Amino acid sequence: MHRRGYLGTLLATGTATLAGCGLGDSLFGSNDGPDTVAANFLQALSEGDTDEADTYLHERYSSVTEYMSQQTLDQFEAIDLTIEETEIVEESDEEATVDVTYSGDGTSDSETERFVLVTNDDDEWVIVTVSDA
Repeated sequence: MHRRGYLGTLLATGTATLAGCGLGDSLFGSNDGPDTVAANFLQALSEGDTDEADTYLHERYSSVTEYMSQQTLDQFEAIDLTIEETEIVEESDEEATVDVTYSGDGTSDSETERFVLVTNDDDEWVIVTVSDA
C-alpha cells in the first residue's frame, strides 16, 4: 500500500486548516508542543478515530471527512501507522514547522509530512498546513 496516497486527499487541499484542541490522554501527552499536535493528529487518523482527529480541526471545518472520503479514511487506518520521529524544524512563540516521519505495514519505507502550525487564542498549537517534507 502507498501511504502517501491515503494522505493525498488531505494534502491536495493545500492549505487545510486544522486545529489542536486539548489532547487529553493522547499518544504523546498534553498539548505542550507543536510536534505533539502533528503526531497525535496522524495517530488519530491511523487508529480510525475520526472523532479524535476532528478535535484538531479549526472551528470553521466540521470534520476531517471534508478532506478525506470514508474510503480514504479506511485505507489510512489499514496502514498500521507507527510514528518514528517528530522534528521541530523551526519554532517561534507563534509559529512552528514540524516534520513527522512515520511508517506502516511492517515495511522499512518511511514517509515524512511537514506541518505548519500557529498558536490560537488559547495558546494551543493549531495545524495550518500539511505537505510533503
